[in-house]
Amino acid sequence: MKLAVRHQVLILLVGLTVFFVNLGATRLWDQDEAYFARTAVEMHQRGEWVVPYFNGEPFAHKPPLMFWMMRVGFLMFGETEFAARFWSGVFGVATALITYHLGRRLFDADVGLWAAMAMGTTIMFDVVGRAATPDSFLVFFCTLALYLFARWENWQPSAPHVRREFEIEGRLSHAVFARCAKSTITWSQWIAIYAAMGLAVLTKGPIGILPAMVIGLYLLMRDPVGQLPPDVTWADHVVLFLRRFVPSRVLGTMWHMRPMTALLTVLVVAGPWYALVDVRTGGHFLREFFGVHNLGRFFSAMDNHNGPIWYYIPRILIGFFPWSIFGIPTAINLVRGYREVDRAGTPFSPPARFVACWIIVIVGFFSLASTKLPSYVLPAYPALALATAMLICRWLRQPTRVHRWWPRLSFGSLAVVGLVLTMAGPIMAKYLAAESTSKPFVTSELSAEMPLVAGLGAILFIGGGVCLTLWECRRFRLVAAGLSAIAVMFSLALLAGVAVKVDRHQPSPLIAENIRCLATREPSVAQYGYFRPSLVYYTNTRIESCKNPDQVANFLKGSSDAFLVTTEAHYAELYGKLPPETVVLCRYPEFPKHGMVLVLACKAALADGGRDAQR
Repeated sequence: MKLAVRHQVLILLVGLTVFFVNLGATRLWDQDEAYFARTAVEMHQRGEWVVPYFNGEPFAHKPPLMFWMMRVGFLMFGETEFAARFWSGVFGVATALITYHLGRRLFDADVGLWAAMAMGTTIMFDVVGRAATPDSFLVFFCTLALYLFARWENWQPSAPHVRREFEIEGRLSHAVFARCAKSTITWSQWIAIYAAMGLAVLTKGPIGILPAMVIGLYLLMRDPVGQLPPDVTWADHVVLFLRRFVPSRVLGTMWHMRPMTALLTVLVVAGPWYALVDVRTGGHFLREFFGVHNLGRFFSAMDNHNGPIWYYIPRILIGFFPWSIFGIPTAINLVRGYREVDRAGTPFSPPARFVACWIIVIVGFFSLASTKLPSYVLPAYPALALATAMLICRWLRQPTRVHRWWPRLSFGSLAVVGLVLTMAGPIMAKYLAAESTSKPFVTSELSAEMPLVAGLGAILFIGGGVCLTLWECRRFRLVAAGLSAIAVMFSLALLAGVAVKVDRHQPSPLIAENIRCLATREPSVAQYGYFRPSLVYYTNTRIESCKNPDQVANFLKGSSDAFLVTTEAHYAELYGKLPPETVVLCRYPEFPKHGMVLVLACKAALADGGRDAQR
């Protein structure tokens, strides 16, 4: 118990450092953060708890749990960036802690510790844990559901290793696979598991029930097939695998997972809100939510977010960095643990199979979806962390059985990535500075930030070299501790350091501040060819959309304190069609894109007669 307390204190300290240092130092990033935070602000200002609103209209992209938590943050800290992100950080720390307990339950405390450290310091999860998005909440509730299953499931093999599964002719017998895969979990425990999934459904919709698919696949794949005779053929292996999925066995497994209990529990937890929002919006909200943002995203690529079937392999290698340096040996170790159940004389390891099923279901499901984003597979990250921790503990406990090239390749790859980044920083800065004449404004700003990339690379290069040296000196425990420290430093340098420097180039907060200073009263703001959700957040008003130059002209004539936000390219379309008193108030780089953002208004309607408007 004392060891568990020490582990959890360490995980808590690392989590608080990674997720909360400089959490409110950056403004909201487009697109998702600004969309969701503004929706929470509008619900907060309206006193609304049922229908999400963005820019004055119902916002059917996501269910409300995230917005509710942001509203609590606003009540605690005011309507600030920190408040919008606060609960994402809290759930990020909670996910690391629950990953630790999963590792303890499935394996041992050491696996839990390294899994939690990996979970808390990977790039992608650190990003969402510091962002006003629903991903941190979703990962927590999915992990909670699977933790509860792991807590109450009996992890002992339920089928003996016997040869009687094979007939004299060498053909596989159907006897073992005719029975359904059952779980030892009670009815009340299933209610708790499905309640966690219900909260996930209230966070991001139907994908919150994916943990049930993980559990179902595990139950089908759980039992060992017995001690295979030496003359078994590959065809027997295929038949053996396929017989796990005969309809009677699949349906029986689903029945033992209590589907009616699942349906009723999810409806009790999430159903009331879905019913209320359907009534309040006349069915429009749910039609858009399910039809467009769930089924539509699965069957067709939206917003050009598509990719091949192997899309998530390189994205996971980047998102799970720096722990993805163990990617290849981790995959080999997991496959070996998965296959060992079929080998003569080897112990059966249901937890390894459970982790494998977890990864297969989540990554496989989103690989089949047409719309793809790197963050979609985040619910698989706790399983990836557990698989990585299994490998690390195996290396630490049996270093003599580790091929000498695997640690060298892993830590060497970390140093190589660091060296590439260190060299790329100055080279890119020089290149962008040379291109500043043809690509003004943006390139000069980017070139000024390139030395920061070199600093990130230096952390990885030095850290990789230190870890490799410690391994060669057989200081194995120090290697794992050193890698954790490197991961923490890299995450802080990237998200609490570099992000703060880059944030100052975001144009929306500057545009909003300028409009507020120049307006004589509450401004009316519109856009033509340029829309950023952060502009709605920081102007704290509705942004109208003009579709053509005539609408722009009518908007500027129709109201005093009317401001139009557009781009330099679209301004050329408007020139000559605007009211005579229209002036360009200010110009800002369209960071990170090339070009400029312009703010237009009628000079006579501005504070102090529009003095200094042409800047």
